[in-house]
Amino acid sequence: MQQQSATKKTTLQNTVTGTKSQRQPETQNISDPAPVLPADYQFNLSDFALFLSVMKVQRAYEDVLSIILDEPTAMLDPNGRKEVVRAVRALNDVEGITVLLITHYMEEIIHADKVFVMDKGRIAMQGTPREIFSRVEHLKHLRLDVPQVTLLAHELKKSGVGLPDGILTVEELTQELMRLYHV
Repeated sequence: MQQQSATKKTTLQNTVTGTKSQRQPETQNISDPAPVLPADYQFNLSDFALFLSVMKVQRAYEDVLSIILDEPTAMLDPNGRKEVVRAVRALNDVEGITVLLITHYMEEIIHADKVFVMDKGRIAMQGTPREIFSRVEHLKHLRLDVPQVTLLAHELKKSGVGLPDGILTVEELTQELMRLYHV
């Protein structure tokens, strides 16, 4: 069992960084196949943490300017999703790596610089998270969820409470309600 785990770890490291003999040339033909993990490979959160630490090691050898993550939190529990999002934010905030995050979980994008909402292969909306989530009805029309606090603020606003559009966090909603009611 220990040997299998070590083999899996080495496979992941070689896949992510490449060994010296496997290193890709500086310019790679876009049609070249990307490294592929074995078909029976089971990816888990600890492997994602390893992946992120390997990315730091790789930065020592070359500048990693961007990374694309396609649904990295799919099938994780809420705590696992938060952990991955925290690690992804650290890649951007601390390491300066541009992260393109593809997700269906709207809560994961509230700290993004820019959001693109896709519908049927086309860009349906784009802007900051606040701009996007200010258009709750349009998002509903596109069959997308919004963060629960944003939906609550939207419903309160519809019922006459003087809240601004695009509230993204519980803290923002609390501050606005305290301001409105002079608490």
